[in-house]
Amino acid sequence: MINGERFQAGKPPVELFSTGGHTVYHLRPATVERGGGRVIIGAAFDGTVLCYTPGGTLIWKAETPGSFPFDLCVADINGDGLDEVFVASGDGVLYAIGPDGKRLWSFKTPLPLFQVCAAKQADGQCIILTGGVEQILYALTPHGEWRGQLTVGFCIRHLRAGDLLGQGWEQVAMATTTGALAGQLGLSLLDPRDLSRVWDLTNLGVFANNSGRRFFSMAMVDLDHDGKQEVVLSGSWGEKGKIYAYDGTGRQRFAQSDARIPDVPYRMNFLVPVKLPDDEYIIGQFANVLIVYNLDGSCREVLTGPYAYANAAFDPVTRTLYCGSDVSGGDEVVVVHLDRPGWQQAFTDAKPVGRLATILANLEKLKAQVARFQPPPYQPEPCSADVLLMDEYHYRTPEELRLPEFAGRKLRFVTWLTLGQKPEPGELWCRERSAFSKYDLTADDVVAQVEQWEARGLDFVLQASHTTAMH
Repeated sequence: MINGERFQAGKPPVELFSTGGHTVYHLRPATVERGGGRVIIGAAFDGTVLCYTPGGTLIWKAETPGSFPFDLCVADINGDGLDEVFVASGDGVLYAIGPDGKRLWSFKTPLPLFQVCAAKQADGQCIILTGGVEQILYALTPHGEWRGQLTVGFCIRHLRAGDLLGQGWEQVAMATTTGALAGQLGLSLLDPRDLSRVWDLTNLGVFANNSGRRFFSMAMVDLDHDGKQEVVLSGSWGEKGKIYAYDGTGRQRFAQSDARIPDVPYRMNFLVPVKLPDDEYIIGQFANVLIVYNLDGSCREVLTGPYAYANAAFDPVTRTLYCGSDVSGGDEVVVVHLDRPGWQQAFTDAKPVGRLATILANLEKLKAQVARFQPPPYQPEPCSADVLLMDEYHYRTPEELRLPEFAGRKLRFVTWLTLGQKPEPGELWCRERSAFSKYDLTADDVVAQVEQWEARGLDFVLQASHTTAMH
């Protein structure tokens, strides 16, 4: 019997349900009713918080003012056996929602909040920690009252609670960054009772070309079953799925990557600890890829699905992995039963539901309409068009990018030239070198190159970088 339902061998290992229009970004399992089964809490792009049964029945819906939910925490903060819900919002407010979906309280800060966690103490009570862009870590009581704060000095990127010292109460790991792409990464262990620092590590991570130096996810896992949890962090997208682990003393346990793991541009590898009765591992939910890591950081297998899901969470009670909506307009929740055989293949074969299914059906209809189109006699001659061929990771040549559907007598193919520019730390303007990409051209060099190409009659595009450079 699992979650009030008797296991049936014939039930599918992967199921999907639609939220009816909400693109779910965060998911957390929870208990919200006495004597009831487990539920799944979701925070959507529009700030809506949703509570569903595992089968997709909506229990309640709570509204926030509509800002982006950067983080979602579910915890029993008062020891009554039911979970409360906390949303760290882009409007700078931490929203607390009761197990019945009603607003409990809110705590306002002046700038967006990125993270929230609840650290359970020896007496069973929780201390709530939150912070973000303001570079201040706040400690709150279960009733939302201020109990302390710490000026960090850097953007708070991740907060997670766990017993890293094996003392029966939870400490808090905090990851920070000094900047977006080329910033310095830090990791600290804090005592939530007085916000004192147990230890600090600086200058962590490795800079990867274009994807920068970033930690995209943090999870707490007891890697060696000694009663002490470790901090596990995922790197940026250009590192072949690299993950890092640090123990309660601040010592690095491993830094592992695997050539089988693809670099999925502009996607984050979210780490999800999984503990089954006969197995334990860490799942990396990385766009349309599921990475199964062993507890030593090595890669067990890599699964590629059809859609890029936003996030994931595991419920150890129901042995279920939940994946959020496809980021290209989906509104589904994917339910993966990890204790049912064949879940790997079922994940790779998942079919769209809800809004994503509608979008894909409309695209097929549009393709058919275009294929059937016959220009009327009064239609003027089509204009010429330029097709920009770009692969910023240089995996494919421009010729390899010329797909058959690009053929046409009115099309001209243009090789894309990207010249990146990123100021060095502390400099307002840097014209000479870049930490953003492999680029050592000065402004005069760029002008000379353009004049040379123009003289040769070459077609090209000069693009300003999306950072602070003019060239």
